[in-house]
This record gives sequence, C-alpha cells and structure tokens, in this order.
Amino acid sequence: MFVSRSVNANHSDLIHDIAFDYYGRRMATCSSDQMIKIWDLRDDQEWVCTARWRNHLGSVWRISWAHPEFGQVIATCSFDRTIAIWEEITGQSAGLGTSATGDQSVLDQTKWPGAQAATATNQSAATPVTTGLTPTSWVRRAHLVDPRTSVTGLQFAPRFLGLQLAAISTDGILRIYEAQDVMNLSQWTLQFDFGTKMNGSCLAWSQSRIDPPLIAVGSSARDITSAGTDLGMNQSSSQAVGAAYSEPSLVRGKLVIYEYSEGARHWQLIQDVAGLKDAVFDLAFAPSMGQSYHTLAVGSTEVLILRINFVDAASELSARDESDAASPGSALPERRSGAYAVSILARFNQHRGRVWRVSWNITGSLLASAGDDGTVRLWRANFLNVWHPVSVVTPGGSVAPESGLPIPPPLFAAAVSEQSQRDSSLLGVSRGIPLNGSSSVKAVSSETSVSTIGSGIQAGMTRS
Repeated sequence: MFVSRSVNANHSDLIHDIAFDYYGRRMATCSSDQMIKIWDLRDDQEWVCTARWRNHLGSVWRISWAHPEFGQVIATCSFDRTIAIWEEITGQSAGLGTSATGDQSVLDQTKWPGAQAATATNQSAATPVTTGLTPTSWVRRAHLVDPRTSVTGLQFAPRFLGLQLAAISTDGILRIYEAQDVMNLSQWTLQFDFGTKMNGSCLAWSQSRIDPPLIAVGSSARDITSAGTDLGMNQSSSQAVGAAYSEPSLVRGKLVIYEYSEGARHWQLIQDVAGLKDAVFDLAFAPSMGQSYHTLAVGSTEVLILRINFVDAASELSARDESDAASPGSALPERRSGAYAVSILARFNQHRGRVWRVSWNITGSLLASAGDDGTVRLWRANFLNVWHPVSVVTPGGSVAPESGLPIPPPLFAAAVSEQSQRDSSLLGVSRGIPLNGSSSVKAVSSETSVSTIGSGIQAGMTRS
C-alpha cells in the first residue's frame, strides 16, 4: 500500500527536476524560476524547505546529489550554459557570509528583483529560513563554464568511481569532470570532452562495480542540425559542431551507450540503438544486484525497460563459426571487444504522451515514471521477469491499483540496436538515481507542487 503526500513547493514556474539524497530524507528541487530549494524531512514526516537561492541566469534543468561519503554536495545545470557545484556548511559557520576563498554563500534569498546579484562571488548570505532545524548554508564551490550551449543533463558517478560528474549539453558534447581532491571542491578537472553526434537531453551512469562503467546518453531533438537551429546556431556553426566529432557520421538512434576502456583509457561508443527514433527525455540504470546484465529505463513517448547484455569473445566466436557453417566464405562484421546486445524487457504507453522522468527503487524491482498525463505510475516485474503496472498516483494525490499488460516486445522489434541485429542477439529490445536506505524512488514535477509517496517510495508529478 502506497500513501502519497503533497508538498507545496512554492516555485513560481515549472519544476524541472527533483532529486533525493542517498538516504531519502533530503530533497532538492529546481525550476524555471531559477530557484534551487533544499528540503528536509522532519520527524513528523513533513517536508520543510531549509534553504533556497537563485544563482543561474536561466532555467535550471537538472540537479544531482553526490554520495554522502563526499559530504552534502549537489550539482546543478542550466540554460545559461553553466554547471555549479554546491556544498553545505552547518553549525556556527553557516550564514556568516562568504568564505575566505571567495566562494559564494547562500542560505535564503526571498526577494529577487530580476537577477539581482545572482552571480556575485563575494555576497553575504541572506536571511536564513526559519525552520527550527540546525542552521545551514550552501556555498558555491565551483562554477564550470566549459559548455557553449544549454546543459540539459548531469549526474554524479557511482561512489566507487570517485567524485566524478558527467554533463551533456544540447550541442552533443559529453563532459566528465573529476575532483582530484575531495577536500577541495573548488578544483575540478575536465577528464574527458567528446561529441556524441546528437543533441543531448539526458544521461545516466551504470551502477555495476564489477563491469566496465557505462554512460547512456539520450536525445530529444530531431538531429544535430535542427538542434543547432533551435539553439540559434547558423548553418556553418552547426556544421562545425558536427565536424568536431570523432566519428564521420551522425548516430542513427536517439540512444547511445559509451563504455570506458581501462586499457585505452578513454570512452568508446559501443552501442547505437538505431531503432529508437522517438525523443528520449530521461534515462535511469537500475541498481546492480549481481545480475549479469544491465537494466535501463527510458522515458520517451512510452516507458521502455531495456536489457543490456555483454557479448563475450566466446559467444562472438561461436556466432562466427555458425555463420561460416551456414554460408561458407561469409563472415560477420568486425566488432570491437566489449560489445553489447540490447533487448526490450517491457514497453508501456499508459501515459499516452511524453514520459518526462523515470527512476528506480534501491533494489531495481520497482520503477516509477511521470508523464504528460499528470500521473506517476509504478511498474514491477513478477517472478517470471514480466513487467506489469502496479499503481497510479493522480494529481489529486490519490493512489489506485492499476492492471494491464505491457505491449508485446515483438511489436517493437525494430528498436533493437543495429549492432544487435547484425549479431543475431536478442530481438525486441540515477537525477540521477536516488539510491537510499529507504528505497526511495523519484519522478519529477513540472508543476509548482511536489507529491511524495510513502512506504519508501517518493515521486512527483509531471505535466507539460
């Protein structure tokens, strides 16, 4: 039984992202009103806003929490083409103004005529929010300005990879930063910077620590040329962006997957899901529970749950032997090591429109999605690994059970990657995933209020 609770976020514009911390007792929201808010769960189970501020000069698209091992750290990205790293300071030092290093300290800024002093780096903290909780102050430790277009997605890497942050912008450039010294968050090194050959909208890190790291990148634009036009880029600049990519041609689908090669020490494209032609608005890898495969949730015009299998050398050699026996003289196309096969586990269209956010619980057994219909829907797999709808949360906060069957995967057989089809693999096909001790699940709101679902599941509403 799930119990929902509504929280009045008091944002003056659309809420684009909601992120829960590792333990599910803190929440961060960001909006087109340029406001960033931090919420804490009190003992009476009420959410209280403990800090709010403006810093970006445009809509704030995404917000992500780092693992608590690195402290209370969040990252935000915006339409203003910047990324900000924030760290919380508690105790007597909170609210005393800027630090000795000149980092911006903000606690609560309630009066904002325009973008008043939004980017001042030596501004004192404003009046604290009166909550009865321990005073806190958030300090901007770093301001990353490498992107040249709107930054639409970012996520911290899993803890075992260190304090790394991946960000994708609308020009298709994927950037991976790392804090070499976790005690000095003002210094971030740009480790990797490469083009994905498509308009970037979202990304997600894989969660398995025994497999090579993967990053999935989604696109919501028609192609890189149309994306450049939407960004106000002229034809020559769009061509220049395409020319900067390491590959000669654009990708064919709206989802690509990169793998980090430890030997070559760089990220390489290992999967282009060419059959996925619809825009992708959100991605989330399920937590790794010892499976031999990855599970990826995709928020597109439908909810898609994909299974990503590693194809080892033995399987590839066997496939080649079978091919040679069937047609002597022919051979399968050459394929680099670390190839993956993508197949569909489930496909749902109950949202009947765009699916803006998807997120998993801590075990990867329950998926939440938020879509254009203004509802949050929950999905779960049975003992046969067949996914089905569980319940739906309406804008009024009511929770109702839902029945129904997923669309049969064969109807979407074209959505497997071109590489998978060529190798006779399976047919069919975190905002950061907020992993926490209370098994929280989040979906995001585009409204000015947030809904949380009890019993260890937390979600928000989405509306276009």
